[in-house]
Amino acid sequence: MTFPDSASPAFLKKLVSKTWVEEFEKTGTGLLRMLGGSMAPLIESGDQIFVERVSAAKVCIGDIITFWRDNILVTHRVIRKFKQGDKIFFVERGDQYSIHSIVPFTSVVGKVQQIKKNEHIYYLNSFIWKLYNKIAGIALLCTYYVRHIGRSTPGLPVPVKNLIKKIFVLFRWLMEWFCKMLIRTCQKKS
Repeated sequence: MTFPDSASPAFLKKLVSKTWVEEFEKTGTGLLRMLGGSMAPLIESGDQIFVERVSAAKVCIGDIITFWRDNILVTHRVIRKFKQGDKIFFVERGDQYSIHSIVPFTSVVGKVQQIKKNEHIYYLNSFIWKLYNKIAGIALLCTYYVRHIGRSTPGLPVPVKNLIKKIFVLFRWLMEWFCKMLIRTCQKKS
């Protein structure tokens, strides 16, 4: 991982310092504070995430990764993994977004292992969070394919397009509901 040279120092101070990047290079781990809500309700603005460097083989559908996009660090969910030649790529998406992008593994900083919300820490390697992340990843992958079919099929009847939109809304609502339920349950236990 290299620190982007073209990023303005003022902008990077808001996100991550060069010292943080150097320390991450040495230890392979780091703590970041989230600034956006693209992964809400699981990761909201102000939450802290613990990121750990991992091999590409350790990243699966549903995992949450932190990666460089231009000059900023982004944290989103992996919804697809594929190989092209000898390079590995991920299709990523924020849980609150309907758009996706392709990220080469060389841009990946690491995988999110823990989330700190208020005084509670959520360990994403626990069974329940692995299960939730896998279900969320598969649900988002399904919407990715359904959306692709809807866009690549000219003359698709309006009722079918409306059904696709309703499927998106239903998946998002179910993911948010399940995530909020898990967060409440985990808070009650601690």
